[in-house]
Amino acid sequence: MHALSIVVLILTLAGQLWFAWEVWQREDLIWAVLLGLVPFPLLGLYVWYRAGWESCYRNPAIVYFSGYAATFLLRV
Repeated sequence: MHALSIVVLILTLAGQLWFAWEVWQREDLIWAVLLGLVPFPLLGLYVWYRAGWESCYRNPAIVYFSGYAATFLLRV
């Protein structure tokens, strides 16, 4: 269980940083900083919606949201 927690933590952090990096490259620094600092998945959903559901955000968003989903499932 401890090893699974570490894998989920790495997945969540990698997704969060990757998504923030992509937003910084294509959108706005403020949203990227918020994505990197605030651990709240609805913020990521809003940023992706604000970008018009761009397909370039699909892979980072999948890693980002799957990390939070795995964290939720691990806690339950």
